[in-house]
Amino acid sequence: MKRGRKVSTITYYARIYYSDEGPDVFKYGVSFPDLPGCLTCGDTKEEAIEMAKEVLRLFLDVGEGDKVEINPPSRLDELELRADSFSYEDEISYEFVPITIQGGSPEYFRRLAAKQTESE
Repeated sequence: MKRGRKVSTITYYARIYYSDEGPDVFKYGVSFPDLPGCLTCGDTKEEAIEMAKEVLRLFLDVGEGDKVEINPPSRLDELELRADSFSYEDEISYEFVPITIQGGSPEYFRRLAAKQTESE
């Protein structure tokens, strides 16, 4: 009997914020406080969440491939304490949304999880 390969997952919190700058500007911006430079946007909240999954996967894939040091995921309560440091001038409201992706190297995800545990 052939055993199935275990699928690795990792979750980072995205900060999804709503902005109403005008008709030609995306309404929802996404940033990952733990991953500077990992940004995306969408016309709807649902589109922004889908784009967040894609950009998170790409960010982590590039980090793993290039052997770049990646910050481990923070807990939600830690992010909420630092929420004001992530704000944007044009935002009307925001929320933290967990974004979980599958794949990646199990070892890479384990290392990120271990770094998260060490920081707690």
